[in-house]
Amino acid sequence: NDKTSKEIISTRAGVGVYMRSERLIADPSSIGIGPRMLKKISQLVSELGVPERPLPTAAVMDSYDKLRQDALKLLTLQNFLQKRKAELRKLTLTASQKSASAYTTTKSKPVVKKSTTKR
Repeated sequence: NDKTSKEIISTRAGVGVYMRSERLIADPSSIGIGPRMLKKISQLVSELGVPERPLPTAAVMDSYDKLRQDALKLLTLQNFLQKRKAELRKLTLTASQKSASAYTTTKSKPVVKKSTTKR
């Protein structure tokens, strides 16, 4: 994705005259966000107590777009963090298994030291 979150969220239907309320309509195909992510953004915004269709004044719409941009960033970072945590668990598990197998192989083979002193 070459678009920034600001470009994705604030994309509007056309050029020239438009209605601010058009910015409330989220068409996944036109803004480059999948329907699942749009649903998560909407859910997060509603959990914060923001109405689904706020009064479309210039200030409100700018704030609403900024909130949706921040929600997109938050959800993207959470997704990234979950993937990294899963990768870390996998690597930790692999390392602990290798360590355990190395311990059992050295334990089963007794090490005998030869005496270097003459009798």
